Amino acid sequence: MNTVNRLLEHLDDAPTASPAALTRGRWFNIRLKPDLMSGEQFNVGVGFIDHTETLHTRFTDDLSRLRCFYDDRIDIDDMGLLVEMAASQFDRAVFETQLAETVSPQLAFSSPGYAAGASVDDILQTFFDQTVSLVPPLTEQAQTKRPYFRGLNNDAVRHKLRDWMVHQHSELAKRLFPDDASITVRADDGGRTEEHIIDLPLRAPGQLAGSIVSAYCSSIQTAELRLLQSALSLNTAMRHLKNERYGMFVLRPDKDSGIDHKVLSRFDDMIDESVWKLHDAGVYVGIESSIPDLGNDIVKWAA
Repeated sequence: MNTVNRLLEHLDDAPTASPAALTRGRWFNIRLKPDLMSGEQFNVGVGFIDHTETLHTRFTDDLSRLRCFYDDRIDIDDMGLLVEMAASQFDRAVFETQLAETVSPQLAFSSPGYAAGASVDDILQTFFDQTVSLVPPLTEQAQTKRPYFRGLNNDAVRHKLRDWMVHQHSELAKRLFPDDASITVRADDGGRTEEHIIDLPLRAPGQLAGSIVSAYCSSIQTAELRLLQSALSLNTAMRHLKNERYGMFVLRPDKDSGIDHKVLSRFDDMIDESVWKLHDAGVYVGIESSIPDLGNDIVKWAA
């Protein structure tokens, strides 16, 4: 039995959902070409296309294994920024075959295949675990005194926070977490009406608007890019959405994450530098190293 058939069997036999409740669609790998001359491709993520042709994605946050293939011939940080940009552009986009090339010629999609499972997250996680081999296995933590670090992208942190909130404060979860984090604001600019799409994963219209950012990653540059994108969305919201309280909630790595303490110190400096202007503008900023602590910050902000 080939890999695809084994995966389909695993997904279709998921005990948590009856056949009628299965989420169905198409899946594919998202591939990175670090060196265009060599043409080598590496799976760095997976995508799932739902029945509305909306794309859902999951990416690795660790490209360190590419050093085994390229040494210093490529810049791992540059590759990380490219993957982060792809994650931002692809997730919740309308699927198009040429979507990868519109971001960079160093990205490609494999041919889509059928997928079904209990939920979009389950499908993404299953194919990610089985096909993205750049992620070092957990057994590698035995090679170092520090545990191996596994990062989380924005979407993963938002899902975890929503799940925590549903279990701890179900009514608040219903009020704060919209089905779609993207909203459109319209502005009149010299007689022209311009539309801006902004990302607000926390929203109670007329009351609250907030962002959730994952700085829980191995690359300071990736974390900084995420914070910048979030700050831009909040700044746009503050210009066009009146009478709302604004918040930014950041998950950061801590001393138990496996990241060197000197790197953690640089993370803290970068985060502080990135959010101080938001503080001054009256934005509530919560920075924590655990989902429950960050969830409690959101509860205080929303009270």
